[in-house]
Amino acid sequence: MIKKIIISFFALFSVFNLAAQDAHAHLSLGIAKMQDGENSEAIKEFGKAIAIDSTYKDAFYQRGLARIQLGSNTEAIEDWTKVIALDSNYKDAYFHRGRANYKMHEFKIAIVDFAKTTKIDSNYTEAWYNSGLCKLELNDKKGAVLDLDHAIRLDHKHKYAYYNRGIAKYKLREYKGASDDLGHAIDLDSKYQFAYYNRGIAKYKLNDYKGAISDFDHAIHIDPKYADAYFSRGLAKVDLKNTEAACNDFNKAGELGMNVYDTLKFYCN
Repeated sequence: MIKKIIISFFALFSVFNLAAQDAHAHLSLGIAKMQDGENSEAIKEFGKAIAIDSTYKDAFYQRGLARIQLGSNTEAIEDWTKVIALDSNYKDAYFHRGRANYKMHEFKIAIVDFAKTTKIDSNYTEAWYNSGLCKLELNDKKGAVLDLDHAIRLDHKHKYAYYNRGIAKYKLREYKGASDDLGHAIDLDSKYQFAYYNRGIAKYKLNDYKGAISDFDHAIHIDPKYADAYFSRGLAKVDLKNTEAACNDFNKAGELGMNVYDTLKFYCN
């Protein structure tokens, strides 16, 4: 009798072990499909793994990643919510659910997920960064600066964190701080035209018209169709009493699609 029980136990263990191996095989195949850009096929493989083991959190997590690649934000959120129900400390699930909510403009909900991510792992740079982006969208400028401070402390080469902290500081009318942060972004990427442009705007606010023009020059050199940069450079030239050159810039901005009729009428007639 005992021998039969032992045999039955090992038979049952073997069945479970084989099922687990099959689920893992589907997970591995799904990841390989996803790496090849075959996200629809990957989703099928992750579904097979889940059909074998309905508590397979990694399969739900990976299926969420594949779904987000196909733009299926709601379904991805459902998968990551299931992961979190299975494991409340699965930090990457909170993070990616937050990113999906960010894409859906659910900024307050996203902030909650990023906060849960950083509570589990205070060194999760991208969670701090994305939380800062959400707060910037909600016009919580000071909160954005604090979160981006965290991101930059963790990664001194995070050009986007410097850039967005610069934007937040600009909105707080801290023009010098904004200029400095945008300068750090430029130091990290000399082709970052938006950083040049926005630093030019900050310098304009500081009455550094020549410095502003230099930054607008760089932005235009990188992107010759940057209408806003031509227009803003024109305004700086007006303040330097170089009206003819300013009007040339306004006309160029108009050629690129900006409505400059009133500006031309005011400065150039």
